[in-house]
Amino acid sequence: MLKIDQEFKNLIPELSKEEFEQLEKNCIAEGIRDSIKLWSGTDIIIDGHNRYKIALDNNLKYETYGMGFDTRDDVIDWMINNQLGRRNLSKETQSYLRGLQYSREKKKVGAQEENKNSSKNEVDILTTSNKTVEKLAEQHNVSPKTIQRDEQYAKAVDEIVKNTTPEVK
Repeated sequence: MLKIDQEFKNLIPELSKEEFEQLEKNCIAEGIRDSIKLWSGTDIIIDGHNRYKIALDNNLKYETYGMGFDTRDDVIDWMINNQLGRRNLSKETQSYLRGLQYSREKKKVGAQEENKNSSKNEVDILTTSNKTVEKLAEQHNVSPKTIQRDEQYAKAVDEIVKNTTPEVK
């Protein structure tokens, strides 16, 4: 039995009822074509939550593929990038994921810079943040301002979810 990590699952946008039903019909007719991705060395699903549910509900065979990551943060970063590569994402979901990615990248780059130079000043922090926003803007073919707004949007969504349920997200 594979394991579902709730934090990982919450990174994946819910399929609409119609999308899930279509995926289920396809899986029943053609089998589970894509392997369910696991964090290597664990039974934790990092991609294929819906396919796994469909396989269990319909007694379908499926394959798994382990992906090596050193840390939980590495898994989350991969999941965000993987989701951003999907075609069926709503604009809101794209915005949320880009904002989440930007927040995470800023923290990583900031921590690396602090380790190199413990006397980091405000100008250095802003320069690092600007490089990160420009890199992500280019990667996603949007403006740096869009990435910055996406970060605010992601923070607001996460704050709302704290006070409600993950389904609201």
